[in-house]
Amino acid sequence: MNSTKVVIIAVAALIIGGLAGFYLTGNAGFSKGYMQQTGSMMKDNGSKMMEGGKMMMQNGKMMQEKGTATNDTEMMQNGKEMEEEGQMMNDKGSEMTGRGSGMMDMMNQ
Repeated sequence: MNSTKVVIIAVAALIIGGLAGFYLTGNAGFSKGYMQQTGSMMKDNGSKMMEGGKMMMQNGKMMQEKGTATNDTEMMQNGKEMEEEGQMMNDKGSEMTGRGSGMMDMMNQ
């Protein structure tokens, strides 16, 4: 049996198993406790992403300063990119924290 057939059989088995589980549970959905736990996890992970983003921004600024001091344009560019990626990570973490908080608030009503 070639690898393509094996992959197709594995995917089909996963789909059939997922559908069977979905119908056997009666389309129950997610429990309130599960949703609260998920919201809490999103909030915590978002905070950690924000911390990582802030560290990346600080390190990027330090690289830019070091590049300026040594007249190393590549280091300055890498520092700028790191700072921008850190800002993006900080923003995404903030979004995740907000969504997690919103989910928890919604479940507590």
